[in-house]
Amino acid sequence: MILYRNNITATLALSLWLGSLSTLALWSPVADADNASCPQISVPDADFRPSVRTLNLDKIELSADSAELSEGGLSELLGSVKLRQGNRYFSADALDFDESSQTIRVDQESLFRDERLIVKSSQAKFSLAEESGEFSDIDYTLIDRGARGSANRLMVNANGLAELDSVKYTNCGPGDEDWILEASSIQLNTEEGFGTARNARLRFFGVPILYLPYFRFPIDNQRRTGFLFPTVGQSSDNGLDFGWPVYFNIAPNVDAIVTPRYLSKRGLLGKATGRYLLPDNYGEGFGQAEVLDDRIFGETRSYFQLGHQGLVNERLALDANYAEVSDERYFEDLGGDIESSAITHLERHARFNYRRPGYYSATFLVQDFQVLDPSVPETSQPYRRLPQILFRTRTRDDWQGLRASLNAEYVNFVSQSKDIDEIEGQRISVVPNIRWVKDENSWFARTQLDLDHTQYILQNTGTLDSEPDRTLPIFSAEAGLRFERINDSGWLQTLEPRAFYLYSGYKDQTDLPIFDSGEPDFDIVQLFARNRFSGKDRISDANLVAGALTTRLLDPNTGLTKLSATVGQISRIKDERVALPGDAAPDSGATDFISAIDY
Repeated sequence: MILYRNNITATLALSLWLGSLSTLALWSPVADADNASCPQISVPDADFRPSVRTLNLDKIELSADSAELSEGGLSELLGSVKLRQGNRYFSADALDFDESSQTIRVDQESLFRDERLIVKSSQAKFSLAEESGEFSDIDYTLIDRGARGSANRLMVNANGLAELDSVKYTNCGPGDEDWILEASSIQLNTEEGFGTARNARLRFFGVPILYLPYFRFPIDNQRRTGFLFPTVGQSSDNGLDFGWPVYFNIAPNVDAIVTPRYLSKRGLLGKATGRYLLPDNYGEGFGQAEVLDDRIFGETRSYFQLGHQGLVNERLALDANYAEVSDERYFEDLGGDIESSAITHLERHARFNYRRPGYYSATFLVQDFQVLDPSVPETSQPYRRLPQILFRTRTRDDWQGLRASLNAEYVNFVSQSKDIDEIEGQRISVVPNIRWVKDENSWFARTQLDLDHTQYILQNTGTLDSEPDRTLPIFSAEAGLRFERINDSGWLQTLEPRAFYLYSGYKDQTDLPIFDSGEPDFDIVQLFARNRFSGKDRISDANLVAGALTTRLLDPNTGLTKLSATVGQISRIKDERVALPGDAAPDSGATDFISAIDY
């Protein structure tokens, strides 16, 4: 084996230019890492695969089975020729290296690879001194994009320019080109940060569905003012639906998108969205407004939203959101997608959170809603909270795993109904508790005892008590084991059995109002919930046991969970009597089974 080493200050520019090909994914309608389906081009020698560690980028290593070396002249390297610089490498069966001009020439198939890119070419000529060259008949794979493509020719130079002819791009697997993007030529300018494509065509099952004679796109992470991708649609209600957003880079911490949207049956809808970041990570926010003079509806329709999240000081945080729409059918008619058309209400709130770590936290909230679903009766609309105050504190240190805490809440519920007198009023809740926790690597155990006291001060109660109250003890105990092993595929697999017991006292709660309580869908979280209901207006009586078995597959290198599967069940020891109006409580012996898979 012949080994050639030399310290050359110029980096191997080939990887810089070919790395710019990853920007082609900006064109792709489905180019996403989650949809990656293209196998990578195989690497012939494991010893020359890119290393995770950072190597010396100034040193070039050449190796071959045999070589005819000429000092200062043309050297011929034959048999398993490899050129390596840092985490980039180039391989071929034969290579000519002219030391005087620092030029590499390959007249047969060669392979280039770095951490992002694999390129095969039938012929290559590259000048290390001038950082320029030409590659013919290339096939490439973008590793992080799971995409591939080809080009007839690639030319690069030291001025930050690269040009490709007859380019193709897809993330379908080899032999499967359900969709493919083609362009007669692409120019990439890394100094300006832009690429230019000419005669770009998008084909779907061989049928061209989009043609752009000229297309300019960014190839770096810099934000720039310009047009974004347009959207086109057609519906019986709106006719042709065409929007073309324009992005405005106003300042390093401020930007905006303005979108004229033309609906052939309704008119021109104007939409503007702005965003900002405050200095020193103190917060961020946005504003959005839409206006349409609707020819079908016969009135001007609008949507407006403001939002902000951030710190007021090092202990006080603010989360605020306000949204308003002109009419109930706005999102159904103009939302543009299924998710928007399913919006049933808009929330408006301002929340202040104050935290003194290790001592206490407090929350102040005002909240109301704009109901958009006309099928919701006035008696079922959500209550305003004007205001809600939450206070939480606990002992700073534990003793033998024991720690005491106190949760308190005051909330004033105000009805949104205008035409009827609904029950409304104040709810005060005080819950002292003591908790013991022991958590080791292979097992855990915890218990908790609460005394939940709730007091109401109500209006519009009719014949019902205007100041009902409720005091209940709640006890829970839980324990689990953790087993793990390395399976045959090298993944870390866990097995986690878990058992849970819950006891909660009974009190007749039919005279208590329902401001915010409901019964969530049964899921894994509900399997170990200490109350069958959400909210504080109902506390379920309980005497039950629950168990679950969970297994997970984790990547030992990253710790990420690749698969999680759980089976579990609840078994009730005695009848439960507390229920929502119109619902029945579970009987004793009733068993709920559940299973879930997440991957």
